[in-house]
Order: sequence, then C-alpha cells, then structure tokens
Amino acid sequence: LDLSPNLFTELPIIQICNFSNLFLLDLSDNKITNMTNRFSQLSCLRFLKRLDLSFNNISSGLISSDFDDFFGYDLVYLNLNNNQIPLVETQVFFRNDNLPRFPNLTYLGLANNRIKLLDLLWPLTMPMDGLKVDLYNNPIDTLVNMMYLDYSLDLFV
Repeated sequence: LDLSPNLFTELPIIQICNFSNLFLLDLSDNKITNMTNRFSQLSCLRFLKRLDLSFNNISSGLISSDFDDFFGYDLVYLNLNNNQIPLVETQVFFRNDNLPRFPNLTYLGLANNRIKLLDLLWPLTMPMDGLKVDLYNNPIDTLVNMMYLDYSLDLFV
C-alpha cells in the first residue's frame, strides 16, 4: 500500500488495519509529526515486512512504550530517514521478554534526523548478517559504551 506523497498528519490506523495482510506500507513524504504509541497500533498488520516513514516531520523520539511485542518481528525494512527524531531509546530494540524486537531487519534508516546520543548496545540487539543501520547526518555527540565494546569488532563494519 503506497500512500506517498499525501497530506497525512497522523497514521490512518483504522483504515490501514482493514488491510491486515499488507507486507509493505509506504507513508513517506507526508506530514506525520508524532509516532507516540503508533508503532504498537501497527501490530494489526501481521505480515508487515517493509515500513517507510521517511520524509515526514516526525519529531517524537522512538521510545520503548511506543512499541509492543507484536510489532517488528517480521520487519526487514524500516525507513525513518529525513525526519526530526531526537532520540532512540535502546529498549526499543528489545521486547518485554528481552529478545530482539527486530530479528529479521536488514535496513534501519535513521539518516538526516536529530539524534544526538548513540548507545552502542544497538548492534548487539540486531541480526548480524546483512544489516545496514544508516545514521548519516545526525548531530551525534555522545556515544554510550557501557560494555566497553571495541570498535574494531565485525559488528561495527
């Protein structure tokens, strides 16, 4: 379902959930500003593999309370590039049972946002084969490295 470009200011959850078998949802190039609690509402899309929310005006941070344990398991592509996202909590990448929320992800686009802090635990929660995390052009000025990870590890390639 391609709903780009349009003038949506929020996710049309009620209408979208009628298409529970969707595997691709493109809402790029809209005017969405807030994703607070919206990712958990997208759990109605049981087979969702690709979600594109790039080129919106999302200014809410990605925090764990915005997600539930049913969103993201089959997701392979999540594009949030070109928004105004200020932060991404590390707990977003963990389900409530501490298993990875996105075990099949191959692309996470966070380029051209306003992320200032990067917790180096993120790569440990992600699949190791073929994952690209795009953080280009963010004003990252703080790296959290509580486990004293060595940047020469293969997981940072």
